[in-house]
Amino acid sequence: MRIGIFGGAFDPPHRGHEKAVLAFLEKAGLDLLYVIPSGKPPHKMLSDGAEDSDRLEMSRRAFLPLSPLIRICDREVLDQGTCYTYLTLERVRADHPDGEIFLFVGTDQFLVFETWRRFEYILKMCTLCVMDRFEDFSKLDEKKAWLEENFGACILLLQEKPYIISSTDVRRELGEYGFSLSLSPSVNEWINERGIYSSLSHPGRKRILEQAKKRLSPHRFSHTLSVEREAVCLCKLLSLSPEDTEEMALAALWHDMAKKNLDEEVFSYLIDRGESVSEEDRRIPAVLHGRAAALEAKREGELSPEAILAVCYHTTGRAGMSLKEKILYFADYIEETRTHEPCRRMRDEFYRNLPEGKEERLRYFDRCVLTVMENTVQYLQENNIPCHSLSLDALADLRERIGRI
Repeated sequence: MRIGIFGGAFDPPHRGHEKAVLAFLEKAGLDLLYVIPSGKPPHKMLSDGAEDSDRLEMSRRAFLPLSPLIRICDREVLDQGTCYTYLTLERVRADHPDGEIFLFVGTDQFLVFETWRRFEYILKMCTLCVMDRFEDFSKLDEKKAWLEENFGACILLLQEKPYIISSTDVRRELGEYGFSLSLSPSVNEWINERGIYSSLSHPGRKRILEQAKKRLSPHRFSHTLSVEREAVCLCKLLSLSPEDTEEMALAALWHDMAKKNLDEEVFSYLIDRGESVSEEDRRIPAVLHGRAAALEAKREGELSPEAILAVCYHTTGRAGMSLKEKILYFADYIEETRTHEPCRRMRDEFYRNLPEGKEERLRYFDRCVLTVMENTVQYLQENNIPCHSLSLDALADLRERIGRI
C-alpha cells in the first residue's frame, strides 16, 4: 500500500489544506491517507482560540468528506508531548510494515528541512511530497537536487496551482466577521457554534444559539448561522458600530426561530398575543414566522425596536425600512448556503463591485436591495405565487427613495 501522512496544526483547516490533500492523494497515487492534527509542533505556536478537541472536530469536517481514503488520526493530540515527525513515521511504519510511506511537507518547512529532528532518518523512511504554495518552483528544485545528491532523498514535487491562504489570515477574518469564505460551511458552522476565534461575544448569543439548534432542522440551523455571518459582514462593510453589529448578529439568530412551526401554530401564537392576522396573511402564511420570532425576541428584551422590526419583516420587507432591516433582508437572500442562482449571482456581484467610500457603499447597497426586491416580486408573479402587499409597498417605497437620491 501507498500510505500518505498529512500533518498540521489545522488551526483551523482551510481550503488551502483541502486542495493540498486532494492533490497529494492524486499525484502520489495513495491508497490511504492519514490526516494528523499535531499535538505540540516543534516548529510553530498554536493560537489561543481552538482547543485540541476543536481542531480534531474541524479536521473531521474539513477532510473526511473529501475522500473515503482519508482517516483522521488523533494520536498526536492525545499524546500532548512535542510531536516530532520521525516518531510519527515510526508509528505508521509499525502499523503498515510493508507499506510505502509518503510524507507531505509544507513549502517553508521543506526549504529548511535539514533543521528537523533526525531529518536524515526521515529521508530514509519515506518519500517527501511538496506543493509550492507560491507557484515558484525554482527554490524547490534547488532544494530537491541538494537533498537527493547529499542524502539520497526521494522527493515528489506536486505540480498543482495552490489555494493561497494562511490560517493566520483565516483567524483574522473570523475575528472580524465571524466567518471566512476560505473554510468549508461545516467548519464555519462548528466555529460559530463554539464561538472560536470570533469577536462575537454578546452574553445572550450562546443561549439563543442553543434555542435555534434545538428548534430548527439541521438545514435551517446552517442557514441561520450563515445569515448571521453575512449580517455581521454587511454591518462592518457599511460602517455600523460594534454594538449594532453584535445586535444584528442576534437578530439573525432570531429571524427563522419560528420557521419550523406549522401555519396554524403561528396563527394561534400571534392571535393569543393580541396580534391581528389578516385574510392576506392567511393566504400567504410563509411570511408570518418573522412576526412570531420578533414577538419572542421582544419578550427576551435583548434587541432594540429597530432590530425587532428587522426580524419581523426579514421576508417581506416593508415601506420605510431602516438600514438594519435592509441588512437582515439582504443577508437572508445572499448568504453562502443559498443554491438559487439569482441569490448566488447577487452575492457575487455585490462583493465584486463594492465601492470604497462609506456613502458610495450605502447608495450601492440600496440599489442591490432594490434589485433583490424586484427579482423576488418578478419570480413570485411569473410562478403565480401570491406576493404580500408589504413586499409591493417596500418595492415602491425603495424605488421612490432611490429615485430622489
